[in-house]
Amino acid sequence: FMEITVHRTDREERQEARLLIPETPGDSWVVLEAGTRLTAFSTTGKVCWEQQLDAPPAAPSLVADIDGDGAPEVLAFTLAETLTILDAKSGQRELLFDLDKQPNTPSVASGTHSRLRPNAFTAWRPDANGRLEVAFFPHYAYGRIITGPEPRYQPITYASTMRSAKFAFRVPDVTGDGNDELAIVGGYGNRFGVMPSEAPLDD
Repeated sequence: FMEITVHRTDREERQEARLLIPETPGDSWVVLEAGTRLTAFSTTGKVCWEQQLDAPPAAPSLVADIDGDGAPEVLAFTLAETLTILDAKSGQRELLFDLDKQPNTPSVASGTHSRLRPNAFTAWRPDANGRLEVAFFPHYAYGRIITGPEPRYQPITYASTMRSAKFAFRVPDVTGDGNDELAIVGGYGNRFGVMPSEAPLDD
């Protein structure tokens, strides 16, 4: 006769997770985005650093050399309408940009969605010093964040047919100005379009 004791615990709800892989040669780490936590691992499985975000990501986080120094950063855009930039090697926070606190950001459109929570965001359009800006794409009001010594927000003027982009990524220069353009995917009517690097900006 054998007595069996059963211990039951409710299963935790599954969380979506994403793996961020650097594009620069020689980097030996990956970053796991899960819930409100970013965790960097070495290729041997060692935890390099962890950072807690202020809210779940509104769009997939990304890795980019935002300041042009040759070393990548990790960028996260959250449902709290903040952009966080972390040093990819140390996990140290380089920027926490709160869109709600900017004097020129759009107001909340309704109780169900905000004009500042992006479906997608990306880094593009380097300035004279090689520093990238962050373009983000909510349902209505597209915008950019200038990430220099004095970070600020500006709206991007765009055609109404490009509204509601679900994904954006850099494509090679097609206008001849020497800068990459942005491909916009999933606009109204499942449209695909290209936003030129000289897209007009509102101050």
